[in-house]
Amino acid sequence: MKQGESLIARNLAWFIKRHATNPHALAEAIAASTIWRDVRPVTQATLFRILSGQSKDPRTSTLQPLADYFGVSVSALREYDFQSSGLDNYGNSVPLSTAAPAGGSYPLLAWEQTGNGEEVATPQRARAHFPVDLGPHGFCLRVKGASMIAEPGVWPSFPEGIILYVNPDLSASTGHFVIVQRPGQRDALFRRLAEGDGGNRYLEALNPAWPERYVPLTPADRLRGVVVHADMMLV
Repeated sequence: MKQGESLIARNLAWFIKRHATNPHALAEAIAASTIWRDVRPVTQATLFRILSGQSKDPRTSTLQPLADYFGVSVSALREYDFQSSGLDNYGNSVPLSTAAPAGGSYPLLAWEQTGNGEEVATPQRARAHFPVDLGPHGFCLRVKGASMIAEPGVWPSFPEGIILYVNPDLSASTGHFVIVQRPGQRDALFRRLAEGDGGNRYLEALNPAWPERYVPLTPADRLRGVVVHADMMLV
């Protein structure tokens, strides 16, 4: 580690390099997501202060959007030295769960299992590639279809095959991506929780061409969990 360099700055620089992005693009991507619209934005100037070492101990509220974007916990961003871990193939098929202090292995469920609310023990397991804590009841799902593919250049977007990491014990807020069981439907639904005029809540498909892009959330709908991370399993 360079003299005077904080571990947070070192980790942030490592993640930015591995994601082939830069502070300006990173700040814009976070600002464009409604997940963090109710928190103070992470500006390019803030990122430069962290990276330069001027801000050695940023607030948790500042680090949380960065940790969420890169799929790690704030504690890991503060305490774990990713650059020295030897995981140079980050973002491909190297699991970080064995090297990081949190996270684990969670069941990869079928959509109908989630929709029925079953306590299913399945032999197929999805390894968390990042130190993500989904709680004691966490599970994973593999995206099907094109309903959550956003317009080109818009982030986030969830093409078919992406693995969703779901925490069923989190309370869902507007802007969160959620798994919902709807009456009369076998499979659960993956949508963004949106709010319209008058405080009415909707389930939003990111695909602008999707039929019934906005579906009202009703009292009969059951929230099965909040998606806290997504990535692609290559092996």
